[in-house]
Amino acid sequence: MVPETKDNQNSGPRSKICGASQIYVASRPKPNDAWDAMQIGFLNFYSGVLNVRQDRADLIANNIANADTPGYKAVDVNFDDALSGQVSDPNSTPTAEYRTDVTVGLNGNDVSLDRERIEDAQNGEATEASATFLHQSTADLIAALRPNPGGD
Repeated sequence: MVPETKDNQNSGPRSKICGASQIYVASRPKPNDAWDAMQIGFLNFYSGVLNVRQDRADLIANNIANADTPGYKAVDVNFDDALSGQVSDPNSTPTAEYRTDVTVGLNGNDVSLDRERIEDAQNGEATEASATFLHQSTADLIAALRPNPGGD
């Protein structure tokens, strides 16, 4: 490690070390706070998206499992509200809400298996799309950070 001195602090891509006239080392550039925040925000955002999608998948599975339970009320999360909460606090849990636009059966159960299957398929497609986008974006980022062995 090279000790930081006034001679070698952020004076360009190469800096002189401690008064030695002919020895140069590459100095570490100042961190770009905007870039770091963007990258952290990018990963946090997609982490939140995938967490909310997983929570929603769990609720849909629970609704399907209770399709024959007398008096059971179907629950779901508002994706936009849950994502806002997840991005602001990654440890937050989305609040499940009863569905209000459903028909209640004679036994008091309001789960529609057809609707739950459609919701599950849509949620699954959105989850897969988010995961694919995140995978491709991080793969592109890693490829961009690798040194070019050909020197081009």
